[in-house]
Amino acid sequence: MAEGRRLVVVGRAEPIALTAKEDLLEALQGAGVPIRTSCGGVATCGLCRVTVVAGANCLTELKGVEEHHLGNVASIVGLRLACQARFACEGEVHVDVPPVDDVLERRRRKLERSRSESITTAAAAATRGPRPPRVEWRPRKLAETPPQAERASRPPEPKAPSLKPPRR
Repeated sequence: MAEGRRLVVVGRAEPIALTAKEDLLEALQGAGVPIRTSCGGVATCGLCRVTVVAGANCLTELKGVEEHHLGNVASIVGLRLACQARFACEGEVHVDVPPVDDVLERRRRKLERSRSESITTAAAAATRGPRPPRVEWRPRKLAETPPQAERASRPPEPKAPSLKPPRR
């Protein structure tokens, strides 16, 4: 590994040494740093976002696909896609990697929230008193057809003009 290319992750004691062809995503995954990705490093998901805190001048230029995923302010804020950012020169880059949510833990928290909301809703319903009686919905009946005599007294409806050519 090249000694001059070092990646320092905020909150991690030891820096990560990179090779010339390695992107930040490969280096982070190789060092065991948890980072979100679903596309495997081909810039289709945009999940491997990192914030470059220092040393952005040592990385390659921001690519169009990164601007597509990160927006126009990516270069101002220091956002990069780890799968697209590579070292362009020798130096040290400091990055902040957002924490990865545990999917099972997130589902468990959501289930707990929905249970507590349903208990709260049930308790509120119990304090309101009895529910009003249910009203059954029925479709409205159409008016009866007019009697035969009434139909006969109406003027005949005009016939639509025929689009067929007249017979000879």
